[in-house]
Amino acid sequence: MTSGRGPHVGGTSGYTQYVHLVNNYYVSVGGHAIDSQVGAVTLAEGNYFNTVTTPSVSGSAGNEYFIQSSSELSACQSALGRTCQANTLLSSGSVSRANTAVLTALKAQSAVTGYSPMTASAAATYVQANAGVGKIN
Repeated sequence: MTSGRGPHVGGTSGYTQYVHLVNNYYVSVGGHAIDSQVGAVTLAEGNYFNTVTTPSVSGSAGNEYFIQSSSELSACQSALGRTCQANTLLSSGSVSRANTAVLTALKAQSAVTGYSPMTASAAATYVQANAGVGKIN
């Protein structure tokens, strides 16, 4: 079980960090997985959270768009002009972070708008098959 190894984004007033957290597989995390603090502009999509106590820290000062619902998915697709992918939460805590300012800020970032993310379940399958101890590609 891990805790505190998830991305801590931002944290310094006056600076902006644009982060696209996509197609990750989090499993058995006793603490938090994502922590978007002041200065963060974080889009979380296509990630699989399996038994994660706190997928994303609520009440943090950073801007985060964590896709879960069909309306959040639709808003993402409309803003970025591409297919977006919802995150999957299995036996994990809840998340309510859908700041649309993130989508506005990231629509100018070609690395985000030009990316084709896998579904969360495909990402989980891929990561388990291709990453981890003793797996070298």
